[in-house]
Amino acid sequence: MTDTFQKYQISPSQLSAHKDCQEKWHYSYGLGYRSIGGESFFMKGSYFHELSHFYYQLIQSGFEVDSPELIAAMKSKLTDDFSKAPKALTHIYLETQIMWMRYMNNRSPQIDQGIEIIEVEYEVRYYHEPLDLDFMGILDLAYRDRKGQLW
Repeated sequence: MTDTFQKYQISPSQLSAHKDCQEKWHYSYGLGYRSIGGESFFMKGSYFHELSHFYYQLIQSGFEVDSPELIAAMKSKLTDDFSKAPKALTHIYLETQIMWMRYMNNRSPQIDQGIEIIEVEYEVRYYHEPLDLDFMGILDLAYRDRKGQLW
């Protein structure tokens, strides 16, 4: 009999949540429920990060920065997210979406025009032999700027 293994991507925060409370991990990561507790700026930051992830995946897949198609895809996501937002969080979603639209309309064309997306959410591993330590992290965005510099 051959054992089959499945590869899972697990973040350090996910491991920490599981270590702290397996039931909390189950609700947060297993079922995908989001906490309504905590400070609103953390929730705004998490949602802005989620929108950025989606946005740069669209650009990586071939959408042009500042194109009507990219803007329409983002507006569709924002509308869908807002319609699914728990009532207690609608103000967080709305405030974050306003910030996101400002970024997408004003800053992204200046910053993102001409960049080449290498990876969105890229796992990085580094083994440090003298200390016998294996480091792992996630790069949110790896890209080449207009000058060819890798970031």
